[in-house]
Amino acid sequence: MPSPPDDRSVAEFWCWFASAARRLAATNFADQGLLQELDARVSRLGPLGWELGPGQQLSYSLTLTPDGSVELLPLTEAIVAAAAPIPDFELHSARPAKRWDLRFSITGPRGEEVPVDARAWRYVLFRFQDGLFDILIEEPNMGHAEEDMRVSAAIVVVDGLLGERERLLGIHTVDATVGLDPSVEAKASQIEHLADHWRRIRCGDHIGKPASR
Repeated sequence: MPSPPDDRSVAEFWCWFASAARRLAATNFADQGLLQELDARVSRLGPLGWELGPGQQLSYSLTLTPDGSVELLPLTEAIVAAAAPIPDFELHSARPAKRWDLRFSITGPRGEEVPVDARAWRYVLFRFQDGLFDILIEEPNMGHAEEDMRVSAAIVVVDGLLGERERLLGIHTVDATVGLDPSVEAKASQIEHLADHWRRIRCGDHIGKPASR
């Protein structure tokens, strides 16, 4: 993990963002100059990602994301914890769960936008003795896509349903397949049930005999 930024650098970042937030919102996040400056300022804090968009409770949100690295999660959490409230903006230290219809798009190998519809997908959770899980997601309508794209789409879905923090702390591996093996078919559930299933697990429900890695 890289060295965390000093308190002054973090304070300077939030001071700048507080002054830029209203201008960003006024242009519906379309001011390329401001977006480039935001990207540069986030990069100075560490190898982090960022996202701007609508909020769930407030009008807008800024997410500083560890971008899939559990080692960077403490860094984003510390940076966001140092922020003062910013009017109309939610601040997140990882991608939050979404309210959505499981339809989205991802970037293809040639930079093109590829639409994805995950509503018919299924999943299987495998629990291990260390308390972590693997998740296998069946994507029957993604046979045209390469494995890397299928896994990327699966991660988008898991993050969207559980939130990035929950995935990083609770799920070891996300994998994807076009069709489930008959040996796990009976354990599969519709993807729309994943969030409720995960909440029950977190509350102590048992989902079957732990497997060994």
